[in-house]
Amino acid sequence: MKKGSVLLLIIVALMWISGGVFAQNTLDDVHLFQSFFRDATIASVGYGEGGFNYAKSEVSDVNFSNTTLGVQGGYPVNPKIEANFGIGFSSMSSSYSYAGKDYDSSESGLNDLYAGA
Repeated sequence: MKKGSVLLLIIVALMWISGGVFAQNTLDDVHLFQSFFRDATIASVGYGEGGFNYAKSEVSDVNFSNTTLGVQGGYPVNPKIEANFGIGFSSMSSSYSYAGKDYDSSESGLNDLYAGA
């Protein structure tokens, strides 16, 4: 019984791995998701959207927070080409205590700068 279960597990694992490998090499236009700009269809009008993310973690004496604000969009040049852009701003800060001393660190700046067609 144990040998049969192990053999079944190996067969299922091989089928699962081979499915992912062959999905990358199909001859049609179906492929796995790559990125927003590569996989989105070409829009008939210009578009733009924004995003905001805030994350905070507190574990023992370590505190970490991250705030991200970004925009992305595109403009159709012709029916087969679209100019894309994306930019973001991120701010990260952390604080922790070690050997009775408190340490603080923070950084902020541009991230995820993208321009393409």
